Amino acid sequence: LIEAQLVETFLLSTLNFQTLVATKAARITEAAQNRSVFDFGFRRAHGPGAAMLATRAAMIGGCTGTSNVLAAKELGIPSVGTMAHSWVMAHDTEKEAFDSFVKFFPGATILIDTFDTAEGARLASKIPGIGAVRIDSGDLAAEAANVRRILVAAGRFDCKIVASGDLNEYKVARLLTAGAPIDSFGV
Repeated sequence: LIEAQLVETFLLSTLNFQTLVATKAARITEAAQNRSVFDFGFRRAHGPGAAMLATRAAMIGGCTGTSNVLAAKELGIPSVGTMAHSWVMAHDTEKEAFDSFVKFFPGATILIDTFDTAEGARLASKIPGIGAVRIDSGDLAAEAANVRRILVAAGRFDCKIVASGDLNEYKVARLLTAGAPIDSFGV
């Protein structure tokens, strides 16, 4: 009996974790109404092994890319990383952070809400090679609408908006119901 319970515990913990992640990813991708949803879960996983399993499960659940570079490489899935607030803080100016990031990662997604989202959007709109901007905090619907106005005014119709920051299927659905001009989500 004890041997069976040990095996059962291992199997249940492995299957339950992965089905939990896959189910949550499926709910969020459904709420996203055909917009891309990216797995940003590595930092919340219970270790690197769990992060690999979670990334795989998120992809099964419908995510279209991951910030987990090792999982992207080993599983053959798109890597969709973005800059962190710490990257911005490690530079003397936000513009310097954006310029250096795009130099290393052409077509990158730039995090614009470290200090002032509108100012970050204005700076990003002037830098060639930025594929998207990411908003990670605040009123995401209002911020996205304002960012979209700034990007359009600068002629940056090609620049996408990615939203992240404690999102779930209910928050994604509310954002889209409110008409937020968000192109994809990092969850």
